[in-house]
Amino acid sequence: MAGLSLFLGACDNSAEVRYKVTVEVEDRGTARSGSSVMSFKLIKPDVALVSPYNAEFKGEAVAVELANGQVLFALLKDEKGNLGTVQMWPEKVFDDLGSGSERIRNIRRIASNEGLSRELPRFFPAISDSREPFVNYPLLVRFRDIDRPESVEAVAPDALDKAFGAGVKLKRISVQITDEPVTEGIKQRLPWLEDVGRVRSTFIPNPPRYMRDATPIQLVSSSDFTTELYK
Repeated sequence: MAGLSLFLGACDNSAEVRYKVTVEVEDRGTARSGSSVMSFKLIKPDVALVSPYNAEFKGEAVAVELANGQVLFALLKDEKGNLGTVQMWPEKVFDDLGSGSERIRNIRRIASNEGLSRELPRFFPAISDSREPFVNYPLLVRFRDIDRPESVEAVAPDALDKAFGAGVKLKRISVQITDEPVTEGIKQRLPWLEDVGRVRSTFIPNPPRYMRDATPIQLVSSSDFTTELYK
């Protein structure tokens, strides 16, 4: 009984939600899509030193195969280069499913709605009149040459045709609660990811010295494509 109590107590201190992110594109009259299953786990430590919670995130970028061998990638950070946005999607998109301020319980309630899917808005409302809306979309990129990481380019969500040609446009990005395993496979699509990540911190060499002077695309790295490179 004592062992069971300890196990139940541990369960009460953590919660995990897995969610499938799907990017849908209209490609010259043909519907194309790509998906990736991600996982966000929140843990409440027995002793909180800095934050009341510890977080574990696993996932990889979404890849959408288009005509002529072109590929659109949706990265694990948002359009402004922020790393935490993708992890917060379940709590933001399904915020009405949780109630109260206890995040562990909220995540558990959200995770119980397996199969529920909602479209991801590009922006979340600002928390006050003095602030801008929160950017919500992932950073979209392509490679001019998929074998050359330094050829990475940002793709505007509302102007896919400028990157891929006339007749290509983003239809929607959706988030679905799932119990499927976290997706693996990006390393097979981009076999150079690990080697490049070990050699340099960004795909595009010589980014600005200070992060405040860099654009999100100048700071794209291997870790923006998968959390599982060196495990």
